[in-house]
Amino acid sequence: MSQEKYAVWYATTTRHQDLAEHFIMRDGTCRFETDFHLGNRFVDYDHAIAIWYGDPSGEPGALHRDQNSHLEAGFDFLTTRVARLLEDEGIDRISYLFALPDFDYSGKVVSNGMLHFAGHVSCDRPNSDWLDDILNDM
Repeated sequence: MSQEKYAVWYATTTRHQDLAEHFIMRDGTCRFETDFHLGNRFVDYDHAIAIWYGDPSGEPGALHRDQNSHLEAGFDFLTTRVARLLEDEGIDRISYLFALPDFDYSGKVVSNGMLHFAGHVSCDRPNSDWLDDILNDM
């Protein structure tokens, strides 16, 4: 297991295409970075986790895997923590989750009208089999 901290954004919109356009890179940046004032920050999109909670058209889905067949068990380490965080805010359905590992967001923008900053969560993420093999050989 490895301990990871994620900065988490979510959406409740059903406008799949509008949401996807937030992450299209133009001139070295995208709307997500511009709206949340991340211009001078390194955003690790290669390790970001993006999860659609409903069907692919962007319909909202329940926060918990036992109530949402679209959620995969492999992401329980994150979705379980996020569900608690959102439920504390009175949110029970979302369409999209975007989580950046090892990213500390303390900006003043909490929403751009479509994406909402939920906060930070710490998770114990299971190591992959190949990483466990390497760590056990050390």
